[in-house]
Amino acid sequence: MSSKPAESSALQWRLSRIDALMMAVVVIAISSSGPVIALCTAPVLAMAVWRCIFAAGLTFPFALRNHGFSSLTKEQIRGCAFAGLALAIHFALWIPSVRLTSVANSVALVATQPIWMLLMTKRLGQHIPRKVWWGMVVAFTGVMLVVNVDFGVSTQALIGDAMALASAVAAGAYLMIGGHVRSSVPNSVYTVIVYAVSAVSIAVVAVSIGTPLWGFSRKDWILIGVLTLGAQLLGHSLMSRLMETTTPAVVGIAVLFEPPGAAIFAAILLKQSIPLTALIGMAVILFGLAIVVWQSNSTATVEAI
Repeated sequence: MSSKPAESSALQWRLSRIDALMMAVVVIAISSSGPVIALCTAPVLAMAVWRCIFAAGLTFPFALRNHGFSSLTKEQIRGCAFAGLALAIHFALWIPSVRLTSVANSVALVATQPIWMLLMTKRLGQHIPRKVWWGMVVAFTGVMLVVNVDFGVSTQALIGDAMALASAVAAGAYLMIGGHVRSSVPNSVYTVIVYAVSAVSIAVVAVSIGTPLWGFSRKDWILIGVLTLGAQLLGHSLMSRLMETTTPAVVGIAVLFEPPGAAIFAAILLKQSIPLTALIGMAVILFGLAIVVWQSNSTATVEAI
């Protein structure tokens, strides 16, 4: 038995003050994403492209200063590229979903990403404890409650729900790949490559279907800038930075606070109210996710002993 790994895992669970502060910033930043997207009238794919381009450009000088590109191996580059593709799929599916269904529903459904991450690791041979499975069942019960609200709204809202769930799968893959790659690649280098791959991938799709990538109003460009500085840099970039000192499961805690945060932003900025059934469904999802995240980390701690 070794006590050192157990101590390391315990430290990953008990966040330092700096990590806790970064986690709080991440929660606020990603919670603002849905309402900002709903306010912007630019094409959804264009928003995804430019937020990634701007974020990669702002991060590039830091990556150059660290001389991190020259030491990358082919495997590390491949890992960053796969993470970028997963992020591109996530953005391409989730951003449109915000306009098809309510912000609260979209964010609640995309918050299931830790579950999909665990199911993928299960496919790779990792054991999932019974309590984690129960947490997944609880969370998916909440998903059905949330989706049921849109059965009486419109087909468009149901499509938005489906896209939000699919984007959660892509986000789970992004978290899983990122958790592995970030253990050996500097954060600035990782995010530049991931954002660049994501931007190029989405731009190719946008151009192929005739989606304009410029010619927007001043207000839209400002909102894209807010999305870049907030959800992209203070959200996604800080989230990958947290993976240096925590685990992907712990970073998944931030996702738990996104639905209520987004609901508050949507109520203030968009005047969107939440039906009681949807509110109950969100609470059930969060409870299930809390079980999943907590038990996943507890299991990792036990296995490290």
